[in-house]
Amino acid sequence: MDSWLAMNFKSSFWYATKLLNPPTEKKSTGRRSLLGAIFCIALSLVPLVVVQTVADGMIEGITARMVGLSSFHAAAYLSDSIEHISIESHIDRMTDVRDSVQKESAVSGAFIEVSGTALAAGKNGRSGAQIRAVNNRLFTENDSFRQYLEIIEGEAAFSKSNSAVIGKKIAEELGVHVGDYIRLIGAKTTVNGKIIPKVKTFEVSGIVSSGYEEIDALWVFVPLESGIEFLTGSRFNSKIGLETDDAFSKDFYKTVSNINKLLKNNWVLFPWDQLNTSQYDNFSSTRILLLFIMFLILLVATVNISSAIVMVVMERRSEIAILKSIGASNAGITTAFVLCGTFCGMGGVLIGLPLGLLCSVNVNEIFTFIEKIVNVCANFLYLLIGGTQYVPVELLNPAYYLESIPIYIPFKELLMVAFGTIFLSMIVSLIPSVKAGREKPLSIFRKM
Repeated sequence: MDSWLAMNFKSSFWYATKLLNPPTEKKSTGRRSLLGAIFCIALSLVPLVVVQTVADGMIEGITARMVGLSSFHAAAYLSDSIEHISIESHIDRMTDVRDSVQKESAVSGAFIEVSGTALAAGKNGRSGAQIRAVNNRLFTENDSFRQYLEIIEGEAAFSKSNSAVIGKKIAEELGVHVGDYIRLIGAKTTVNGKIIPKVKTFEVSGIVSSGYEEIDALWVFVPLESGIEFLTGSRFNSKIGLETDDAFSKDFYKTVSNINKLLKNNWVLFPWDQLNTSQYDNFSSTRILLLFIMFLILLVATVNISSAIVMVVMERRSEIAILKSIGASNAGITTAFVLCGTFCGMGGVLIGLPLGLLCSVNVNEIFTFIEKIVNVCANFLYLLIGGTQYVPVELLNPAYYLESIPIYIPFKELLMVAFGTIFLSMIVSLIPSVKAGREKPLSIFRKM
């Protein structure tokens, strides 16, 4: 009995291959339908793979920059007021806490930062500014700053007490370059409760970019002592930014708990996911929505297999009748057509996944090429209608996206996509295959 079942499946397998590639009927309508279904699946897999790769790479790149350059892996904030202590005492107080938390083995770096807001004025304009008073060691010892911070002009360092390192966007807003001066305008509350303006001039020593404008658009880094002096009398935050071995590991919250034990009562520790909850949730929901849309496209493509199987069954009714008349079972015929549909799904995967991966690893070059074509055509049309100045289109505008998409290949997810596609192909093939298996030879012969 077991040998008969094995032979039956082998016969079904052989017949399924003949349905895909009939030796004598190369112009078969059913065969063209099956090839068309394979092509549709491959075509739908390409954008699915690209979207998954680009979305994962973009989210990972943006999250790494937010965590590494802005919120740190974790940040300990000073919760009480410092209005009545000197700048030196405040720095000493923060230095003691920094040295204390660095005793935790999983902490790879701890950096003092005092931040606030002000108005920045340059040669050509004004802009709101996020003041970040830090030490030089933030630029040289922090792995994230070394990896993600690109120096556009000058250097990321403070050579003088009035040096400033500013973001690319705010430099363009103010119209300044390295060597130019900017004025920071803040407000100070006096003992009598009066608010008076406070102005301090800084020399631009460097212009930097994180590759994601939303993070660095308002950055103005200044030396720690000068920044505290300028911000004293206004609202500002004092924190210790902490870098750990891995902010995304399973042991991260164990590290956070150990750090908490080293902090005093007037310090509050926040991990990165609490500081960036809204942005991270937004990225995750956007990715899920995009993948859901791509899944619907893939589902529609696999439904074409069902239509193709119907066409093949209609063409092969006489063959089915002959096979059943010589002993082929309903299950054997059904299995053959299910295998045929499954092979179509496998063919689509074998074509679509490599093409999708090829597009994914070259996605930056593809975007650059498309951007050039769009700008050339749009500029030509703009000149035809009498325009005077054309503003080029940026497909990857750094105000919303990373300037360059990091390439990240999610192999596990792609493997799930491959098996899911094959499984869907098998499922949609079931109904027409079962109907093919239930065909009655006698009724077919009567119609011939």
